[in-house]
Amino acid sequence: MLCVLTRTTTTTLALVLARTVFDAFLAAYRLALNTVPLNYPQSQPPTDLPQLPLPLRHSSCLSTAVQNGNSKIMGLDTLPYDVLLVVATFLDLKDVHALHLTCRSLRDFSMTRPIYRQLAHDLLARCRPLPLRGFTQPSDLSAADLMRTVNKAHRSEHEWRSRAPRPIQATYPLGVHPQSNYLDCFDDNIIGRTRRWYRRLTLVDPWAEIEVDWLSSITSNYILCATKSGKVLCWDIISDTQIAEWSLGPEWELWKCRVDFERRYVYFAMAEKPDTDSDFDSDITDFVIVQLYFPQCSTDGAVSSPPQFSQLATCRTAGLVMNFFLLDPLNRTIACFVQIPKAVNSEHDSIGLYMLPDWDQPSYIFIDTGLEHGTEANWSCILLDDALVVHSEETTAAYQHIYPLSLLRLSLRPIVKMPVISGRVAPFQTLKRNFIYRQDHPIPTENSDPSIPADPFPMPPWTSESAHFVRQWWPKFQEGHRASSSVLLLHDMEARRGGSFALAQHYFMVPMSKVDLRYPPPPTCTSEASTRQVIEGPPLPMWYVRSEFEICAVLELEDHGEERRPLIAVDFGHAAWIEYVDEDTEKKALRFVTFPPLEAAEDAQATAVVYTLEIPPELNLDKVETINLDQSHGTIILSVGGGEVFILCYE
Repeated sequence: MLCVLTRTTTTTLALVLARTVFDAFLAAYRLALNTVPLNYPQSQPPTDLPQLPLPLRHSSCLSTAVQNGNSKIMGLDTLPYDVLLVVATFLDLKDVHALHLTCRSLRDFSMTRPIYRQLAHDLLARCRPLPLRGFTQPSDLSAADLMRTVNKAHRSEHEWRSRAPRPIQATYPLGVHPQSNYLDCFDDNIIGRTRRWYRRLTLVDPWAEIEVDWLSSITSNYILCATKSGKVLCWDIISDTQIAEWSLGPEWELWKCRVDFERRYVYFAMAEKPDTDSDFDSDITDFVIVQLYFPQCSTDGAVSSPPQFSQLATCRTAGLVMNFFLLDPLNRTIACFVQIPKAVNSEHDSIGLYMLPDWDQPSYIFIDTGLEHGTEANWSCILLDDALVVHSEETTAAYQHIYPLSLLRLSLRPIVKMPVISGRVAPFQTLKRNFIYRQDHPIPTENSDPSIPADPFPMPPWTSESAHFVRQWWPKFQEGHRASSSVLLLHDMEARRGGSFALAQHYFMVPMSKVDLRYPPPPTCTSEASTRQVIEGPPLPMWYVRSEFEICAVLELEDHGEERRPLIAVDFGHAAWIEYVDEDTEKKALRFVTFPPLEAAEDAQATAVVYTLEIPPELNLDKVETINLDQSHGTIILSVGGGEVFILCYE
């Protein structure tokens, strides 16, 4: 049934819509034309208007003009295209699909590139990347390819909220795989080694058996792998061959990696392993910044020439380095956090900030922030326009400490052989947001407000085993402030086999609250006069996996003893890990969770459901060394002993 809405003005417009999209289209119409509310409820269309049969298959039904008193009912083909386009941009994919079924005119209009470009933009705004092939940019897609890409991303986004990801079932001949580009194949000799829903690669090192220390996919075409022997290998997934290698020796390890999809660069930082027995003044860490450039590929996915490694810069800093950040490789900006012990420059262990505003210039910044280095805090660093944001998370709240670059430049010094802390510089502003734990059955505590769910894992005995910060590095149509996500792995040491675990997750923006980041010019404010202003915002929703589990971990021998590296991978709104499923045996399973979406921040009833994923029969979870998750293609990548890699593709 179609309903026709009329409104008498100097210029009268009539919208003819399917009943399934009437409410959404009406609301969008009001926004687009800045109209006032009509005199009947939005959810109840008027009953005294002409009723037209559904479906309408011919656009001639829309072009009939009917005189009704002083009102003129016009068809959609007479409505200005720009107005109709603005109205349609407020619809979601389900509404657009409904428009396909109304009539030829609306079908032709709603299957155009501008409509699907807006739908793609909406997906990206919800932190759902598009399943693009290789280094393809969204703007490079044809209208038909853009429609297929948006439909696929939308299907995965909604189906994974209600069911477990399942293996791709269909098989296809040579060429581009319609469901997962990880399964693309253009060689008859390769397709025999490609299984129905997963791929199995063997990373061959001619000198020694590979021990994988870190592994990540670089688009759906390549894998970048760091070994414990100090090598970085680039592997072509389609041809199952190594195409590039970089090596600094066994004393070096990969610390950070960042992909520039638009320019086809991968940047990574390698650090020389420090001497853990040295003190702050003599503990020097050297870093090397390297880039890997990927040339343009042919239509069958083959590279015209091998990717090229090149060294960009070197730097060094004193003290125990906690983390390294490739803030803006294009503008050559890097930073790292250094733990400053109490005996050096403060009344407690604090966070030191070392920064190169431009690694091509012989100057550096090294300050003591005065921020206490607590054992339960997790830290990250983000560059926001003309400010640097130190993001930290504790058990009850998240903090963002704002440092305008103009303030940091007051501490700029010429590079010397041994970097020296210039002094204490407090943040210009600090934003704070307390956590509110969301779940279907909140756990109350004594004397707590029942309307605010309490922390289900209070301290002690729960501690933060690791924090995983995820940012939107994937291709977008236009730049803007990007949302971020944190996944915290909480640990109870009292359980056997290394402890019991739980997951907590939340989203955040940078900055977390609306705030004026303008900083007074240097003559009016010095680093010594800086005062810390704390601005507290509304509570920050946190979701958690209610059931505790025992996560599997890889034991790594370090100079100071054994360390456990949990086998967990995270992406926006998702996490995958390997866990023990039986208390009395060593049986393991691959587990997966989809957290509530970004737009459900205020939904107290949203839940996170954990699923067990199917795995290939020849995959031995006992031998897994690393795990990686690519939500855009529904892919989990695991490396096992002997340099083997399994790429599991789900739908």
